This record gives sequence, C-alpha cells and structure tokens, in this order.
Amino acid sequence: MASVLVEDRVGIDPSGNEYVAEYGDVPQHEDGSKYPFALIGPTTPGTVFSDSLTELVEGIIDGYEEADDDDDALWMRVNHLATLAWQAQASTLLHEGNREDSPVRFFDEDTITAIFADKLDILDFDEWAVQYPLFLLTTSYAPYTQAPRPKGEWIVWLDPYTERTYLEALAHLGYCEVVVLED
Repeated sequence: MASVLVEDRVGIDPSGNEYVAEYGDVPQHEDGSKYPFALIGPTTPGTVFSDSLTELVEGIIDGYEEADDDDDALWMRVNHLATLAWQAQASTLLHEGNREDSPVRFFDEDTITAIFADKLDILDFDEWAVQYPLFLLTTSYAPYTQAPRPKGEWIVWLDPYTERTYLEALAHLGYCEVVVLED
C-alpha cells in the first residue's frame, strides 16, 4: 500500500510541539484501518502516514523502492545518512566557529581532519577526547566491519543498518520525527 502525505501537518499542534497523533487525526484506508506510522518534521513537506517503515524511507531516499536487495537498500541508507551526517558536522562547526570563545579556533590538525573527513571513511583513533561533537556512522566500525569502534562521549553515533535505526538517526539529527501510532 502507498503512503499518504497530509500537508496540513496533522499530528503536530500549531506551535510545532511533539505529540502522538490520535487515530481521529489519522487518515484511514478504504477498509477503515489506520496507518501505523507517521513521519513528521521540519524538512518534510507535511506528515507522511504509512503502513511500513520501508514506505517512510522510500519517501526520503530517491529510488529506494527500486533497490535490488537488502544490501543495495542498506548502501542507499548509508550513503544518505553519510551526507546528512556531514551536513550536520559542517553546520555544527559553522555555528560553533562563529562564537568568539569557540574551542574550534584551537583544534589541532588531527582534530580538524577527523571533523572534515568523509563520513564513509573509517577514522583510525582509539578515543575522541575533544569536547566537540563528531558525527560517525556505526556501519563503518565493529561489529559491522573489522575497524575498532572509537570511544568518546562526544561521538554522535548514527546507525543506518536497519530502516528503524536509520529513521532514529534522522530524528536524532532533527531531520524528522517518526511516530508509531498505537491502538
């Protein structure tokens, strides 16, 4: 079944506050059944209601519905999330760098290199001790690869491995919110 886009922001109050939409607000199938998932957020054109997480991802990643297999779908999620992670990294750096008291001004070359690295690259360090967010993809490190996963409380781990974790990562970045509508 296809997802439904509602552009009047059903499921979000007028001030943009988060809440779980009640079924009275949710579009229904012809048989009266409800859509179990909704995607809302500042970068979506409205609220998307769907029957599956796959349908939500199809609405975000161009061509996702044409993925040949699970590996192809994973690669599409990884690439899309890597792009968004890099944009978030750049936005954070720009915001932080404009402050007069910003620690960014004192970062050494290794720190700057890690921050500006392609998010598909595997960074070779044991610990991120810098008190500054570093966005990394879980799929670049163990247990998904042989590369050891670095430690550090300032690492923002984004996981594209499943559709659910991919959507959770998008929500963490502020791209959208996924709501599971319950009976």
